[in-house]
Amino acid sequence: MKLRSWLEVGGGAALLLVATVAWEQAQRVRDEALRADKAEALADTTRRLVTHTAADRALWQRRAVQEAQRADSVDRELGLTRKAYVAATVTIRGLEAAAHAPVTEDSSARRATFHVREVPFTAEATVALPPPPAAGDLQLRIALDPIPLDLRLECGAAEGGGVHQASAVLSGPPWATVQLGRVEQAPEVCSPKPALLSFGSYTKGLETGGLLGIALVLLTHFVFHMP
Repeated sequence: MKLRSWLEVGGGAALLLVATVAWEQAQRVRDEALRADKAEALADTTRRLVTHTAADRALWQRRAVQEAQRADSVDRELGLTRKAYVAATVTIRGLEAAAHAPVTEDSSARRATFHVREVPFTAEATVALPPPPAAGDLQLRIALDPIPLDLRLECGAAEGGGVHQASAVLSGPPWATVQLGRVEQAPEVCSPKPALLSFGSYTKGLETGGLLGIALVLLTHFVFHMP
């Protein structure tokens, strides 16, 4: 094999080695950054955000733990691959209201019907009070408004090691109280692995040997392709 061919093969092999070493280094940096991000996410709690774009909505946010997702019984039954998991508890405050209604009386009892509208409740109560010692009657109907919720999985700006902060944001009516529990997300959603052919990954992992390999490739090209 001619010297030119040997140099080109050697230079190409050196460049491939540089790429592999740089990719492995980028992987290690990403793994370390993910471990640090996980510790911060586990220590996070639910917070209510202040928003001026939707007065009739409230927002709750919590950091997501970026780790590989493992199928549970629900995933296996559905035959699907889970990429994120969000546990949330929605609490509705109790109904406390006062109402007044005219009282009517017949031969058997005094009666009154009360109507109450206290968001998110609509209630109607009918009361009948016969003369003592008979027991009174109460007929009560309470309806709860629908609770519209929407969930967003958000990725923040890139941090060290190419890891993006991940979080879940739940939007719902302001009269509800939301507590986000465990929030998980597969790392590749916000913090994908570095690509093997990513020049950005190369530049982070280049060392002396790598620079020499690239120099060899460039020198070979210059020597054998001179005009």
